Amino acid sequence: MSEVERKVVRPRSFPESGPIAVAAAANERGGRAVARGCQLARELRRDLAFVQIIDGTAFRERRSTELSDLETRTGEAPGLSGLEVAVAAYPGHHVDHEYGRAVTLCDHLGDVGAGLVVIGTRDIGAKNKPLSGSMTQRLLQYTPCPVLVAQNAAPEPYHKVVVAADFSEVSESLIRQALDLAPEASIEVLTAIGAKDDPDEVLKEFRMLTDAAAFSEDARRRLSFRTIPGHAKKILASEIARLAPDLLVLGTRGRSAVAQLILGSVSSAFADNPPCDLLLIRSAGQH
Repeated sequence: MSEVERKVVRPRSFPESGPIAVAAAANERGGRAVARGCQLARELRRDLAFVQIIDGTAFRERRSTELSDLETRTGEAPGLSGLEVAVAAYPGHHVDHEYGRAVTLCDHLGDVGAGLVVIGTRDIGAKNKPLSGSMTQRLLQYTPCPVLVAQNAAPEPYHKVVVAADFSEVSESLIRQALDLAPEASIEVLTAIGAKDDPDEVLKEFRMLTDAAAFSEDARRRLSFRTIPGHAKKILASEIARLAPDLLVLGTRGRSAVAQLILGSVSSAFADNPPCDLLLIRSAGQH
């Protein structure tokens, strides 16, 4: 179990729903995660839990200072009732950096009962991405919690959302999470189909899925479905460029980074350098 120094700044106001947890790195992209976490907490009426993940040596030397600095950085969260800050240490040099940070963050998510984790992005290109995987990919291996990668510079409420879905068991969850996270947005559900597939039949199956899910009338009004023949990754890249969404929602099977590199994955193709905010949801049963 990770070492943690924790402080409750303001007690929780919405204990019935898990707080939004923000992994708040001390850089510009970490700041985007903080800003997005604050925006979502206000809009969705959720509590917040901020955590800074550092190595064990730094934790022993600077935990009080880090905790104070983190509390200062959350000063842009006025008006939010529930707020907790924490500094957590990952194990020593015998584990790689990203693995240690991911496991430590998962420990913290379990402790606070988080329903969503928000993290920043890293500028890692495909050529120099380590085989051990990025923080995003590592985190997806160890937590069932949806992961939101904050890429947008301005944390405005979401207005246009694209969901890449198929007929797996995660599709309904993708749509439901998009509806919950973006209560005012229009949501376009895209699916790639093969040359022999009948687009009308595919759309019929999607409508059957939404009927079975018992979405509200408002949810149905905000949802649209479209099928496009071709390769999923190419289609998604093209549609993102055309639609310019502010949130992309993808499912993931929680494969290891090495397996993703070999097998290929639509989710992993976007995880390290997303074109906009990216919500990743792991398939049930993948642990």
